[in-house]
Amino acid sequence: MARAQTELEILGLLDHPFLPTLYTHFETDKFYCLVMEYCSGGNLHSVPRASTQARKAVRKVAARKTLKRKAPVQETLQELESLEEKVRMTKQLIQEKETFIARSRKRAGLKVPDPTGPAEIRARAAAR
Repeated sequence: MARAQTELEILGLLDHPFLPTLYTHFETDKFYCLVMEYCSGGNLHSVPRASTQARKAVRKVAARKTLKRKAPVQETLQELESLEEKVRMTKQLIQEKETFIARSRKRAGLKVPDPTGPAEIRARAAAR
């Protein structure tokens, strides 16, 4: 009964938006009753479950922070893959153009330059 009396005194003194309002109190043979503002969100029996949910919420916050750090990296990787594809396509077009020019010169009877020079350059570039 002493705890209930202490609770009654404290709630009677406090006026805070995060605490329920105490309207009145009364006593019966078996119970000491406090008439208070309704508070949604469960009761004291749900506190252990709520703390589990709080841990899950913390995990979600940590996951969100991790994703925020990784998202720019993923975006950069996608841009690099796109750039690599463009370079590959450009390289293929250049090779096709070189082949076309060499064949055209050969047909026209023009001297075709020795392809070893550009190949050596390509080999050095590929080795890097």
